[in-house]
Amino acid sequence: WQGIAVDINGIRVAGEPLIEAGKASAQIGLMPLLRQRKVHVGRIIILDIRVNAGDAQAPLDIQVPKLEAYVNDLSLDAPWPVSGEAFFTDGRLENFNVLKAVLGRINVIPGLGEQIEGLLSETLRTKLMGDTTVLDKVLAKFTLRQGQIFIDDAMVQSPLFEAGIKGTAGFDGTVSMDVSFYVVKDLSQELVRSMTLLQGIL
Repeated sequence: WQGIAVDINGIRVAGEPLIEAGKASAQIGLMPLLRQRKVHVGRIIILDIRVNAGDAQAPLDIQVPKLEAYVNDLSLDAPWPVSGEAFFTDGRLENFNVLKAVLGRINVIPGLGEQIEGLLSETLRTKLMGDTTVLDKVLAKFTLRQGQIFIDDAMVQSPLFEAGIKGTAGFDGTVSMDVSFYVVKDLSQELVRSMTLLQGIL
């Protein structure tokens, strides 16, 4: 490999959301630049990422120990759009339980969500009561164009659910996403059992 290695320590992007990272590294190839006027970024690694996307009333912290990203070659003659993919493992959402929020959506009848939760096993109920969401693996294919990040296809894996995501996120903070949400098998079975037990009540 011939090229330039770039390391940046102590990154902090102020604003909303607040983004901090311990270190960012990138490898930039020289031969494509000299021969084809293209920038080849071999790999981007960002360590110790923290994103504070909430506020004082509802704080939300996203923590990622290591994110890796790959982007397609960038042409100096037509630098946009930029496309690539990024992934990380062992991430965490602090102060937000995704599964609990999703189950709250079924509360079309007042108190229904609480009744179902009360019929779940102690193990799963404990997980639902927590304020943290563990993200085992996140993989996203993206495109940067016209001041927006287009999520062409993303997959989220957690111990309790899986989700597929497509949509856009603007640098001005606007977000529009379509999400397909799948509960893991053991929890799904318990939810079905709970709904069956409630049929005589509803």
